[in-house]
Amino acid sequence: MPGENAGQHPWSEIPVRRSGLRRQLATVRRDSGDYEQAASLSRQALTLFRETGFRLGEADALANLGAVCLETGDPELAADLSRQALDLFREIGHQVKEAEAITNIEKALLALTALIDPETDTAEPVGA
Repeated sequence: MPGENAGQHPWSEIPVRRSGLRRQLATVRRDSGDYEQAASLSRQALTLFRETGFRLGEADALANLGAVCLETGDPELAADLSRQALDLFREIGHQVKEAEAITNIEKALLALTALIDPETDTAEPVGA
């Protein structure tokens, strides 16, 4: 009947919504210090966003995973993931997220520098 499914989302949107929920849960887990669960949820979201071609979600999942890597002591991987996120944010044209990604790259590179040379003066990132 016409209008019977009004207000319902098409089936094709379900994977995007599920991946979005995983990304949001990953952020909550990261903010609460549950980095293992945050990383797992971020990877799941990343896979689903890539499968559905939702670039903004993919970029957000990469950024979140990069933040988790930075918090868990892997600044090299954090910088790489944040760079991938930056590339996608630029491609999409999301300037606010671009700025956040640049800040995350800077934080990761500062952390990496501190690992290489602990006596290096690592100032706060610009805008921190």
